[in-house]
Amino acid sequence: TDDLKYAVVAFANTDGGKIYIGIGLNECNYEYEYIEQGFEKLVNMIKQHQPDCKIILQSIMMCAKKTAKGNWYFDQENLGNINAIIKSFADGETVFYIDSNEWIVDEEGYLPADMTHDGIHLYGTGYEEWALWIVEKSGWLGIE
Repeated sequence: TDDLKYAVVAFANTDGGKIYIGIGLNECNYEYEYIEQGFEKLVNMIKQHQPDCKIILQSIMMCAKKTAKGNWYFDQENLGNINAIIKSFADGETVFYIDSNEWIVDEEGYLPADMTHDGIHLYGTGYEEWALWIVEKSGWLGIE
């Protein structure tokens, strides 16, 4: 939580209109209550220091099928539960949710094997595509 406090204070005096927040798979084996409390603290700190800022929460991206099947914390159920927690903070006015899986998952809901070298991380070009999609999706949601 100290890291969280320092991260929020670092941008407290800036004129940020939007803040995009995403967590990675390292945090997906934590208790759901812990994840929920962390997001609540983070969103509240941002609102306190940047009350006019739009907060865009991003889902955790699903893993490739082989990776998801080998680890409970990488499986679709666990990641779906965490994404539901993240989404619960979106109010559609100041806090928004973007499901990053919309642009990438295959018909079974997994990260396509040809987009990753390890079942978790995208190839370099995938990150560029993802970033462009996020900008476009923000526009579709009316987040200006």
